[in-house]
Amino acid sequence: AEYMGRVFQMRPAGNVTYLEEFVKNLADVPKDLYQVFALIGELDSKCIACGEDMDRASKSHVVALKRAIKHHTENSEEDKEALQKIETQHKECLKLCKEKIDLANRAYDVIDNHIRRLDDYLSRFENELRETGGAESQKDNQTKEDDSKDVDMPIDPNEPTYCICHRVSFGEMVACDNPECKVEWFHFECVGLKKQPKGRWFCPECTENNNKKRQKKM
Repeated sequence: AEYMGRVFQMRPAGNVTYLEEFVKNLADVPKDLYQVFALIGELDSKCIACGEDMDRASKSHVVALKRAIKHHTENSEEDKEALQKIETQHKECLKLCKEKIDLANRAYDVIDNHIRRLDDYLSRFENELRETGGAESQKDNQTKEDDSKDVDMPIDPNEPTYCICHRVSFGEMVACDNPECKVEWFHFECVGLKKQPKGRWFCPECTENNNKKRQKKM
């Protein structure tokens, strides 16, 4: 896995890595969501049909009421049954709507559970990076030091330069953990370090830029 510009191997969680475990659990999500949305679609069709029936029954009942008022007659048993039918249809529509809401909440829970699991894996992964970051940076710095054992040797004009001093690599060096850092590598003496820093380390320029970004968000 690539993180902060460096490549790390995630330790297995059981017999699989965090990513493999997450992808394995994620494979069934589209199928589960499809089933839920298909049920919502069926309920929606039933709800529309029920609403249309209720609308027709309501209009017919209103016509009957107007006729009864006009002729000064009492409501017939047929009119009372029509009203009860409308009430029953109304309750059925409400029931269908509630079932749709329950299904929508189920779909939300499916996605939310996977997001929570991913957050947990990322948290565990970041903890591992903190544990292995120092050793990884030390290994990188040792490689830089081995590549430039003799500083007094003639310098190739095409050799890349590093650090705020714009000199070639030599001695002990530290890498900035900002993958977008323009300089990337720094000599210990140029940034006031005497030993390899623990955990993540940012150069003075990147530290200042990060502080400015945080202040703008506030």
